[in-house]
Amino acid sequence: MWIKDPKTKEPSATLTMFVVGFAACLAKLMTSNMVAGEFQFGAFGGTDFAAAVGALGAIYAARKHTDSNRDSE
Repeated sequence: MWIKDPKTKEPSATLTMFVVGFAACLAKLMTSNMVAGEFQFGAFGGTDFAAAVGALGAIYAARKHTDSNRDSE
C-alpha cells in the first residue's frame, strides 16, 4: 500500500502522501478553469500549486530529517 523509500527500502507514509498530493495538485492545475458541460472547475494557479507542493515537500523533508537524527543516536 505504501511506496518504499529508495534509501531504506521500507514503506514510507510521507513519501506516499507526497506522491499522491503531487498527483492531485497536478490534476487540479491541469483542470483549472476548465468547463465540462455545465460544470466549471475552480481556479488554481501556479502559486497555489507551488504552495501546496512546497508544503508537502516540507513535511517529507522534515520527516526525513527527524528519521536521520533518530538513526544516528
